[in-house]
Amino acid sequence: MTGNEYQAMVDAIDTPAELLRPESFLPAFQQPTPEDYLNIIHRRSIVLHIPQKDFEQAAKNAFAVMEASAAAGGDVFGRAEHTGKGGIIVPQLAPIGLSQIQTAAVEWLIPGLFPRGELSVLGADGGTGKGLWQAQLIAHATTARESDFFPGSISKPCRTLIFSGEDDPAKVLRPRLLAAGADVEKVFVETSDGFFRKNGCLLSIDSELMTEIIRNTAPDLVIVDPYQAFLPMDVKMAERNQMRGATTPLRAVLRETNSAGLLVAHSNKKGSVAGRQRLADSADLWDASRCVVMMGRDRVTKQVYVSNEKNSYAPECRTTLFTIEGATVEGVKTAVAVYQGTTDKKDYDFIMDKPTRPAASKDEAKEAILSILNESQTGSMESDKLRLAVMDETGCSERTYNRARQDLKAAGTIYPKKLSLKDGLQKWYIFYRSDTDGILP
Repeated sequence: MTGNEYQAMVDAIDTPAELLRPESFLPAFQQPTPEDYLNIIHRRSIVLHIPQKDFEQAAKNAFAVMEASAAAGGDVFGRAEHTGKGGIIVPQLAPIGLSQIQTAAVEWLIPGLFPRGELSVLGADGGTGKGLWQAQLIAHATTARESDFFPGSISKPCRTLIFSGEDDPAKVLRPRLLAAGADVEKVFVETSDGFFRKNGCLLSIDSELMTEIIRNTAPDLVIVDPYQAFLPMDVKMAERNQMRGATTPLRAVLRETNSAGLLVAHSNKKGSVAGRQRLADSADLWDASRCVVMMGRDRVTKQVYVSNEKNSYAPECRTTLFTIEGATVEGVKTAVAVYQGTTDKKDYDFIMDKPTRPAASKDEAKEAILSILNESQTGSMESDKLRLAVMDETGCSERTYNRARQDLKAAGTIYPKKLSLKDGLQKWYIFYRSDTDGILP
């Protein structure tokens, strides 16, 4: 990790608790000159008003975690080699004769879309509503009820395992899944930070640790969201060989357990590109996956589209359209995807479409505000950035945005709060699903 990359990672941390976690310090200890990297995180601690003694203790704790992991035979992030008896690596060099292999039909989790024993990919920009579509997928899988969102039917309810790198299980995942009608008794969750707190090492998709979690859970569906949160720290996404190597252990255990795997990927920010090019920063995912689904927002109707861009074992499915509505579950505000139909248009068609209708309405601006906040990691965004994002997404005027924001505030759906940043600067943030108080600027 370069100094600039580490600086960007540290600058993105907004709370003292997150900055003081051992995983924030571990990349620094892995460098030839850790002092330079520790200075970066120390400067951030000052901005976040963290006492010096708390910073020093957190650094000591992280160093102790690193030494304990190394003593156990792993690297600084807790990864270890596969070994045989006596700690000796034993390669298996005998290939399988094709005559010994029986022809087999494809087994489907979601007929015509997600095959069992294989890796699939969902790519989307942040704030599109990919978490809400996943909730529909999980509801369909765990209940085996018919769903307009998906082709075919499921014979029996299935178990789902979610590796979550962003969404909090209590605040986000549970209410979102309940709103979609999922059977949460059949859903299991492991978060990246929760795993680190329990085990003192990072969880990555190439590790035996993730393999064992999948084996022990015996799921029918495995979702890694976003997969970038579970990549080994030293993997470069643009390097095809590195990406192939990182995903191979996961593909192996999916085949072993006959589970359908779904890697959720943040798409890149390149303009006027569609399909494969939207995953260009990790192009090998496209080739390694049997199914690729891309999501976005229709510039004309403002509906969310879900386009099946690659399907190795069946004809590509029709594109699904949905809108987003607010919902309340167990007293917690969340959102839910509402089916609107299908179309033959693909990702390219939507990306290249130019809006021809008048600017968006207040209701469309309200939907965009909820979608963007719901998909953010913290459920919040700087007030000015949210305004610009909604206006860019919907084409609405600033006046329309302000009216939409005021309506959501009056309904208790969004809450403002002024936060102190570095150099004593204060900025307004808009929170979704929060109990914060304040007055909008």
